[in-house]
Amino acid sequence: MAEYSTIELLSRIAEIADAGYSLVDITELEGDEECPVRLSFEVEYDDEFIDYECVDSIDSDSYTVYTPTTNDKIIAFSLTELANLSDFVAAALEHYKALEKEPSISRNKKDEIKRVAIDARNMQAKIKKTIKCYK
Repeated sequence: MAEYSTIELLSRIAEIADAGYSLVDITELEGDEECPVRLSFEVEYDDEFIDYECVDSIDSDSYTVYTPTTNDKIIAFSLTELANLSDFVAAALEHYKALEKEPSISRNKKDEIKRVAIDARNMQAKIKKTIKCYK
């Protein structure tokens, strides 16, 4: 039986879900001298198949922890936790809005707040979309 990094698996599944697919075909491919046993991920779209990068099995005796990149999606939340996060982001956005009106804050700081607020609004929309998909 092959073993796989949970973080790497979660990252691949999250990548597929983030692309809007709710179903994925996962196949375990046999290894050989050049490649270890690995999982293949494939989704169907308009009667065509899209392949995602495989996840290689690991040798637990020599395994080093998978180090995710900054773009890897690696965290799983419950719907309740996502709803809480959405509320936290909404509160942060209200705070940013109040800060932007504060006369004692510098122009540079206000510009930084605007950039952060844009990211927060995008995150809030993504959280709400995710919650809506699963309710």
